[in-house]
Amino acid sequence: MTGNKYQTEEPKGVDFAIFKLQNFLFNALNWENVELFGRVDKVPNGEEKTALKPYAYYSGTDYNPVVRDDKFAANIFFVLADRANTQQGISFTVEAKIVFMVDLDRLYPNAAGRADHLAQMDVVKALKGQTNFLVTSLGNGLRECLGEFDTEDIKFTNMAPNHIFCITGNLSYQISC
Repeated sequence: MTGNKYQTEEPKGVDFAIFKLQNFLFNALNWENVELFGRVDKVPNGEEKTALKPYAYYSGTDYNPVVRDDKFAANIFFVLADRANTQQGISFTVEAKIVFMVDLDRLYPNAAGRADHLAQMDVVKALKGQTNFLVTSLGNGLRECLGEFDTEDIKFTNMAPNHIFCITGNLSYQISC
């Protein structure tokens, strides 16, 4: 994979688990010109601050709203549940979605027929051997992948060549005490 990879500096805990998964995906997927973010923050929006907007980390203290940037063949980022579970007090598991907003024509220019399943298959196949991310489901569409957010600013239809899908799974990580 080529493109931009935005990562938290000196990641710890869940950010370190995401950091490792980012690096793995960056190397495992044979995609060109991709924008790969870590976890997005859920930022209250609007006058009543009831709607949430997804904001991604760029660098330092720079965060920007997640949008489909067509300068890239794909935009990828992580959305975490608000609660992590633990049995031992230092090992945690959190439900995580890896969201993929892709231009199928740019990722699979020679595909015969629909390429949405090719993208999904490549990601699922890449994640298959990961021990810290156990896939539990695959979703399609803006509502399924970003339903908890106000997506008014994301101008993206889920019609070829555009495709949005998410892989949900249990992400395991440790907190060092």
